[in-house]
Amino acid sequence: MWFSNSSIAIKTPNFSVLGGDVSMSGTVSATSGLIGGWNIGDTSLYSPGITLSSGTIKSIGLNATTYGGTGIYMGTSSAGVSFSVVGSNGSIQFATNSLAISTSNFSAIDGNITARNAVISGSISSSAGQIGGWSIQDQWLQNSSSNALIRLSTTSSYWDLINS
Repeated sequence: MWFSNSSIAIKTPNFSVLGGDVSMSGTVSATSGLIGGWNIGDTSLYSPGITLSSGTIKSIGLNATTYGGTGIYMGTSSAGVSFSVVGSNGSIQFATNSLAISTSNFSAIDGNITARNAVISGSISSSAGQIGGWSIQDQWLQNSSSNALIRLSTTSSYWDLINS
């Protein structure tokens, strides 16, 4: 250690302060403070809008600190991997065995797809459900209103009008 013209110098084999520069080797440990403009937490580095966590749930968040929060989130835990992008106009969320996509005119959640004003090309098949007010049966379309039943068959060229 020495002093010279209001300067201080410290030098050891693993640490030195010379002319305002600090040089060291070994381990640095901190649970608070700042490094490169990032806040140091017990198990995270963070700055406004960004979090890097090494805690029980390992994660990276851009404006999101939890799965499904507004922003981008990627994380792992004992439950598995999770990823979400959530904004005011829609979201994409993936967790271990689940994928959900949602916007104002389209959603695909747990195998259920909803599309508004969609133009769909190609082949669509179904043996159940409804389309245009018609019930989809195994081999026909059926529409019943009041006491009448109309049935269009796919196995033979006929249609039925049944009054009950």
